[in-house]
Amino acid sequence: MSQTTTPEAPAGPKLDKALFRPFFDSTSHVISTITGAPVNISVPYRKKWPYKTYDITGQIVFYGGVLGTAAICLPGFTADRLVAAFAGTKLQRGGPEFADAVGELANMIAGNAKRAFGIDASIMTPTVIIGQSTIVPPSAVPCICIPGKCVHGEFTVEVCVKRLVEPETGAQQ
Repeated sequence: MSQTTTPEAPAGPKLDKALFRPFFDSTSHVISTITGAPVNISVPYRKKWPYKTYDITGQIVFYGGVLGTAAICLPGFTADRLVAAFAGTKLQRGGPEFADAVGELANMIAGNAKRAFGIDASIMTPTVIIGQSTIVPPSAVPCICIPGKCVHGEFTVEVCVKRLVEPETGAQQ
């Protein structure tokens, strides 16, 4: 009697932990500074199909020595409360100030994290999506979801980045 085995799913692109770790500290620092309360970061996981959708997403694109994206993904309730704490007043969801506040949250998280890369990397202007959406990661870039919780609710920071140059040497990979 022969035994059949199920092939294992491919592991996906290699994970560069040095690029993902800065997002833990950055997320915790930025959100705890805004809320004045501690942030609980849960166990990160690789993003897998079927992808979760969110009501509000603020996404930043990295380029230069690092390629990819980082996004803060929020349920509507959490976004409303977090933006109000950040802005100091309740803002109308869908309004330009609301989108600007979400974009600035994404910008602060990504900007703080990129300082720890040890590589010359740049970020673009944030893109904010208001309404049900998901980020589909490129197959060649690992995507890690960092779930968290603060006094205003739950959130996830999705990080899909890869190194294009080595730190300090600047050599391309």
